[in-house]
Amino acid sequence: MAVVAQPLGSSEARGSVGGYTYSSWRGKATVRARSGPSDPPTQKQLDAQALLATASARWRGLSEADRAAWREYASSHVLIYWTGEDLRLPGFQWFVRLQCNLLRWDRPNDIPDPWPVPAFPMEPVTLEQVTNALVFIWTNDTLDPIPNAGWESWIAGPHSPGRQQTLHDARFHTYHYYEDDATFWLELATGYYTVFYRPLLFSGQTGPFGKLTALFTEV
Repeated sequence: MAVVAQPLGSSEARGSVGGYTYSSWRGKATVRARSGPSDPPTQKQLDAQALLATASARWRGLSEADRAAWREYASSHVLIYWTGEDLRLPGFQWFVRLQCNLLRWDRPNDIPDPWPVPAFPMEPVTLEQVTNALVFIWTNDTLDPIPNAGWESWIAGPHSPGRQQTLHDARFHTYHYYEDDATFWLELATGYYTVFYRPLLFSGQTGPFGKLTALFTEV
């Protein structure tokens, strides 16, 4: 860090320009080399940034009438956050949530209008060990299956049999297509595992959480 006089030709400068960051210290103007993050972004972080950039670009491409429809949708719908609390989102965030889900699941992106929210039937689900995997199984043979839907799941463990796990203890696992009927966790250590799950529409609406616990033994 260096103390400078008249940074950028002014009495005071703040912020970054080029490779330098301007600030003040004890009333004196300073400049230092601009530093980047110490750790490079992970592939998941890069993928998330790409999803958000694409979804935001699609929002900018909407007509004002389409944007107004999303704002109207947002005014009458709340998102059930993973903590169980109601979370109100503006129209832009509802749209971005939809688009990110469509991109993540490789679904068609030509759905510009807000979707209606159907009732969520909680499908029968089980969690059990099958050979060397822990398997989360659900049925999808209802007479009227939910279109454009899937599951979100989190997994916590291994933990002792008497410990009650919460969603705060779990790590996000993955999204599952509604049309499938199972997902697998491999390379687990021996112990009890708790899976939290909830149905999810591609539009971003979610159903209530369920929780299952099962013992896994290394084969």
